[in-house]
Parts: sequence; C-alpha cells; structure tokens
Amino acid sequence: MKKIGIITVQKAPENYGACLQCYALWKFIKNQGHTCELIDLVRPWSPDYLESKRFKEKHPKAQIPFYKRILKSLVDSRKKIPIENKNFQAFNALMDYSDTYYSVDSLYDNPPVYDVYVAGSDQIWNPLMPFINEPYFLTFVPKGKKKISYASSFAVKEIPDGVWPYHPDWLDDYHAISVRETSGVDIVNKYFGKQASIVADPTMLLTKSEWEKLLVLPPIKERYLFVYTLQYNQQIVDKAVCLAKDLGLTVYVVVSSTTGVKPEPKEGVRYIYTAGPKEWLGYIHAAEYVITDSFHGSVFSFLFSRALLTVCTNRKVSERLTTLFESFMLSANLIDIEQFKMLGSLDLSHYSFEAVQIVIDNLRKKSASFLINALK
Repeated sequence: MKKIGIITVQKAPENYGACLQCYALWKFIKNQGHTCELIDLVRPWSPDYLESKRFKEKHPKAQIPFYKRILKSLVDSRKKIPIENKNFQAFNALMDYSDTYYSVDSLYDNPPVYDVYVAGSDQIWNPLMPFINEPYFLTFVPKGKKKISYASSFAVKEIPDGVWPYHPDWLDDYHAISVRETSGVDIVNKYFGKQASIVADPTMLLTKSEWEKLLVLPPIKERYLFVYTLQYNQQIVDKAVCLAKDLGLTVYVVVSSTTGVKPEPKEGVRYIYTAGPKEWLGYIHAAEYVITDSFHGSVFSFLFSRALLTVCTNRKVSERLTTLFESFMLSANLIDIEQFKMLGSLDLSHYSFEAVQIVIDNLRKKSASFLINALK
C-alpha cells in the first residue's frame, strides 16, 4: 500500500465533469488498496485565493459582493471553497483531501508528502486556463519522488505563443506520462521531448454498475430529452425543444446557479437548478436522449447507453471531444452548432450501444493497466 497524492481540478464550483473525473481517479486508486488524497490547492476564482508573489498570475482574484463579504466574516469559510449548491458540497465531501493551500506559493513552500504524485486528469495543462499551470506539472514535488500523469489534457492542438511560461524540463523526471488526446502526445513530444500514452478519462475507469450505485435518479415518470451545456445556450435549448416535440418528449435542462442565468419559462421545458453530480448522473441515466456540448456529458451518455448528440461550440478546445468520438468511430454524433440548427430529427443520435460498450471495456482495461503499473 502506498500514499498517493493527486493534483487536479478539485472542488470545482458547479462543474459536473471536473468533480466526477476527480472522484473517479481518487476512487479507482483507493480501490487498488492505496491511501489517496487530493491536493487541495485553491484556484483564482475562489474568494479565499491568495495571489502568488513567485509566479505570474493569469487571472485576477475573484471579487465578492459586499453583502457576501459581511456573511463571510461571520463564518469560517476558509475550510472549503464556497459553492452555492449544497449537493456539490455533499459530493465533494466524499473524497479525502490534503491540508488546504490558499496560494501556489504555500504549496511550494510546504508541499504535502506522498510516495507517488499524480498529475491529472482534466484540463490541468491547458495553457488557456485562468490559473497557473506549473504546479499541475508537479514541479513542487521533492526531488527523488515518483511522479506520473494520468490523462492530463492540454485541450488544444498547439501551445499558443506568449501565453505560457513554457519550460522543457517540466516532464524530465516523470516515471510515466499519459494524456487524454492524440494531440497531447504530439505536444509532449514536440515541447518536452518525451513519449506519452493515451488513456481513457478517469470516469471510464469505473464501471457502469459502480456509477449506478452512486447516482440519484430523478423523480420523473415522463419521457424526456436531457440538455446540458457548459454555459447556458438558448440556441441549443430552442432547437432541442423542436426536436423533442415530434417525439412527445419533455426537455429537461440543467442550469448552473453560479451563472445567475434564469431562463424565461417555456412550454415543454423543465429547468433544473439544484442538481449535484449524483443527480446530474441520474438525469442522464434516465433520459431517452441527451444533447450536450460537454465532454463528460458525452462520456456518461456512452457509459449509460443513451442516444446522444454532442454539439461542438468551440473548435479551439475540441481536441478531447474529437479523440473521444473517433475512439468510438462515432464522429457523426459530434456536430457543430450550424449543423445542429439544421437538423430535422434526432435520428443521428442513435448508435450501437453494444459496440460502444466493447470499446469502453477495452479502454478501461488498457488504461487501468497503465495506472496500476505506474503506481507500483
């Protein structure tokens, strides 16, 4: 048994995919008999974040409205990143964490001690992310300790000039390197002179039955089409309503309460504001169809064998979606927004559930083998 530390996007405020990938990697490592913690590094969008004096900040510290500052002074809010949705708080509490680091500097000054350090998964190496990338390359780790990456994502095809303080030695002392996209293999080789393996997103390390034990099914008896977009997208919702109408389906839409968006009531649409990760999984599991622009919305639709259309709304960061759909030979189910607006039916969303499950099983075996061997 070893003590493992993971650095990833943890306690993400109302980001379903980030929370679930975090849980999956932590849970899989725990299932192997290891002790495992998530390194609790606060990010700039938290009001508790302290700016670095050592690294150049990529994003200003989050600003808190005056009334929230008053409330904050009455409670000990420094024990967790504030998240409005209590279902997220409950889900995040399932996992084990290190002491909280309120700045990148404090992590480097007093890093947690583990036998193995894991970078990943999620877009921790994305140079366009509004946080300092360097800690996610594990450069704070004491010399001589084992470092690996699991499904770390750059999310882009090329590193844009001038946006990243690139250092070619960041991956020099890694024991094993894996990424999530084919373009990530090219970036690791081109910029760091290293070889990387492609592995599945950690959410696919857990089986369908493991996720079914965790999810909470919605109290819904009617047939419905589930819509989830990373940012509320009225165009996608309106088109989904048109596509669902012909099949007699109600449309259920998850809207993050952190965005402040309150869509106008619309016939045939039900808006969900309080779903946590468990409830979000339940909505996908019970849906007849899913429309999403989300990588993890797509992954769980495949895991639960749901008819799926994924709308690509940003080609600049679509590499992980492209790799995912190519691995299932389902590129036709990944469409751009203009193509989506022209659709006349949901026929394109159907695929061979059995064939996809075979691919997922093979990806899981290959990826689990990589991780288990890397942790030895």
